Amino acid sequence: MSENAADVFGLPAGVGLTGIDQGLALMHPEDVTAYRATFQRAIADRTGYLTLYRVVRPDDGRTIWIEERGHTVFDQPGGGVRLYGVAVDVTARHQAEERLRLSEERFRTLFDTIDEGFCVIEMEFDVSGRPIDYRVEVMNPAFEKHTGMHGLVGQSVRQAIPNLEEFWFEAYGRVASTGQPARFIHEAQPMGRRWFDVSAVRLGGHGSHKVAILFNDITDRKLAEAER
Repeated sequence: MSENAADVFGLPAGVGLTGIDQGLALMHPEDVTAYRATFQRAIADRTGYLTLYRVVRPDDGRTIWIEERGHTVFDQPGGGVRLYGVAVDVTARHQAEERLRLSEERFRTLFDTIDEGFCVIEMEFDVSGRPIDYRVEVMNPAFEKHTGMHGLVGQSVRQAIPNLEEFWFEAYGRVASTGQPARFIHEAQPMGRRWFDVSAVRLGGHGSHKVAILFNDITDRKLAEAER
């Protein structure tokens, strides 16, 4: 064992792990079975292994995550076996990954359930910097409800909706090129003469062509206003 093994596993200074049983005794009970199976498979197959498990440190009671990577070396056919490897405390990385996973789950729930239409688009410009097209990278279920359009992800909007007004390309192109958010109300005649209340913001810094769009179909409201 290396000199810092005691510090990693929460053991008294100068104390190492003398055998697998001692190591298993430190391991979180829920991870023991999987670790044993990985360990035994590496010996049986004479291969390397990579595993992740929790250790309950005896000095302070904290639960940490250990990533262990090793390989087997046999003294002779059918003889003794040695396992060489490293055990690294990856608690901080694991916690960051878990926070990211939870964040993505919350985003996905919000993405799928909000009433507003939402999409992320990638603008396309010609050599002079004029916006000429955009593609929908992702859209939520409400997008289809508000627009009546289906299957737009990955498509050229110029080709999918040939008669779409230039206003939309110019408005989103301006957001992408300047980084200034925009809020506006405008009609899209090719989408059944629907009116949309739109908020758009660039994703990323200078040079990014991605724009996030949140919108509502307000056609009924506009018709009611016209009747008055």
